[in-house]
Amino acid sequence: MFEQQQQSQGVIYFQTQNLAQLPGLKHGFSSRVGGISEGPFASLNLKYPAEPAEKAGETHTQVAENRRRIATAIGFETEAVVACQQVHSATIQTVTASDRGRGAQPHREAFPATDGLITNVPGIPLMVMVADCIPVLIADPVQRVIAALHAGWRGTQQQIVTAALKRMQQEFGCNPAHIQIAIGAGISYPQFEVGPEVVAAFAEQIPLNDSELVRFHGEKARLNLPAINALQARQQGVPAHQIETISRCTVSEPELFFSYRRDHGITGRLAAFICL
Repeated sequence: MFEQQQQSQGVIYFQTQNLAQLPGLKHGFSSRVGGISEGPFASLNLKYPAEPAEKAGETHTQVAENRRRIATAIGFETEAVVACQQVHSATIQTVTASDRGRGAQPHREAFPATDGLITNVPGIPLMVMVADCIPVLIADPVQRVIAALHAGWRGTQQQIVTAALKRMQQEFGCNPAHIQIAIGAGISYPQFEVGPEVVAAFAEQIPLNDSELVRFHGEKARLNLPAINALQARQQGVPAHQIETISRCTVSEPELFFSYRRDHGITGRLAAFICL
């Protein structure tokens, strides 16, 4: 198994073996276990509430404590976190030293209209939040460059993994042969049912007769988003054995994960973190 379930002071999070073995790198994919939030946000919700917080049934104080707990578990500084205001795009920003803490608190200071972050600056944890979408973490241990991506079906269709890998090559001279990728828990292949318009959006990118990527049943179909993101990485030259996927489903494991689809939008957020 590629995944490693970790637990620290009640907080459960996941890692992949390939990134865990890289020296000088910290990473983790959170679960919903180990926080202080209540109700549909129980318990390790990592998304600050929209104003007014009282209407959401969640408070800024609760989320701040949850973030402190996951940061302590993984080993990074909460005040240094850089985040983005995700919009299901393939837009990526390069994070510099001056961006340290951008979006850590409050979230409105995060990079606007962005779904991917790249940096080579030590001590800056990159964060993306999910609740069914696919979190992707990338590391080049040679050039010392990392990336965090939010890949929902729209971001996947817009090939955010491809965009990130090209950006890493162009800006930092990364070689895909050196890159390690971790794909975190999201909506699983059996659970991600879509209509024909979604399948059509992928028609020019994937072979629709490949049952590892798409399966039809009547007018509906199911898409394998983790596998499609892995395919994009392989097409850019990342060796298959350097791509590891956490085989967990956010929809079908309510005791471990938040799920936007399962909980009809009233739910917390998981997060993926990576830091040099």
